[in-house]
Amino acid sequence: MLVSSVKQRYLGGDETEDAALRFVTYRGVVGQSGDRLLVIDHHRGTAREVSTMVLYPKARLLKRLHGLTLGVSHGPARSIGAARVVMDFLGTEIDIRAALSRLGTFDLDEPSLPEAVKRAVRNDMRDDETMFMAR
Repeated sequence: MLVSSVKQRYLGGDETEDAALRFVTYRGVVGQSGDRLLVIDHHRGTAREVSTMVLYPKARLLKRLHGLTLGVSHGPARSIGAARVVMDFLGTEIDIRAALSRLGTFDLDEPSLPEAVKRAVRNDMRDDETMFMAR
């Protein structure tokens, strides 16, 4: 079991470019079951936002992990949400500042995103799907 610290870029309540830019930190634990990684974490500041994520490789080379995240928001409604996620391997020599500068929310028509990532994170359901599954 490992301790995790995840940084997420937060653009503000309305997520506009004009909002004060900051990072939100989540702390948690990471475990392994076979070739799956299991992450359970919470918002570091309030501990009221809790999420879990399951990631798995779709190929032998561990360059990209696909999965789902499920979380409970910190708002008064305490809404539960799920989304498809993809994590890319950044390498063994990481420039932290450069990596953090590339964080953000991207539109699906963003040209710099690989098509495979766009397909993997699209949060729609096909007619033949009966549940929300990682792609």
